[in-house]
Amino acid sequence: MRRPETHRAIGITAGLASATVLGVVLASHDPHDGMSLPLLIAIIGVIPSIVYASIAHAAARRYRRLLAGEGVIARWTVSPQLWKDFNVALGRQAPERPDGVDVLIGESSTVVDGDVRYFPVRGDQKVISVRYYDLAVPYLVFEIETTIRHVPSVGNHVVPVALGAGADAVCVVENYTALIAAITEGSRGKR
Repeated sequence: MRRPETHRAIGITAGLASATVLGVVLASHDPHDGMSLPLLIAIIGVIPSIVYASIAHAAARRYRRLLAGEGVIARWTVSPQLWKDFNVALGRQAPERPDGVDVLIGESSTVVDGDVRYFPVRGDQKVISVRYYDLAVPYLVFEIETTIRHVPSVGNHVVPVALGAGADAVCVVENYTALIAAITEGSRGKR
């Protein structure tokens, strides 16, 4: 989630606006008239706003913790040229960043250019491997398995690695590999 604090504020504002509308509609609503359209819209608006604000709040907390150095495994700044080359290699458009792009890798989250991603190592969505590719445009690949209704699917999250940050990238791979192995061994022991 990009700029989680902004998303949290939007969710809270939308929730408060929906709750206000709901209060106004309820105050003027005659219970004998049944369900009116404004009442239905107000009710429908409150619930998604609360869910959205809760998700954004969790992302904002992870983001603040990583920025404070809590649970950070590695941190580097990708140069503007490497950022451009990275996005060209992935076939996507990205805004130019004259100061480069900050990357933080935590124990269960990444932040790339302000975009927070949460990667648990257990549950319905989990990291199953992390690989480092030391190429002209170096990068990490987080392989993520998502299980929906007992059907697993695998996707990747690709993170650029700054030139000269290869040792940090290897540390990330080793950290996640050990964590995944410990959880896998622990789950085998419970069976």
